[in-house]
Amino acid sequence: MRAINVAHRHIVFTIPEGLRDIIFKGRTLIKVMMDCASKSALEVLQSKSSDAVPGILAVVHTFGRDLKFHPHVHILMTEGGLTVLALMAI
Repeated sequence: MRAINVAHRHIVFTIPEGLRDIIFKGRTLIKVMMDCASKSALEVLQSKSSDAVPGILAVVHTFGRDLKFHPHVHILMTEGGLTVLALMAI
């Protein structure tokens, strides 16, 4: 395995407290929440460079430090990305 040293950002997407009961009762919405967070992060990067493919790692947490239900998504995302030509050269 090879690690690449790149600039990256840690982004956290969370749900307002008033909506947490809806997510808790409809747990399939956790995947929707994660998909929306990833898509939003990707759209921000692609608005700056439309042909770049970023590295994204997304992790969903369903509980906070106090062990109460608090769904949120952590995303580690590269600040830039690779183009198709750069990917072909690897």
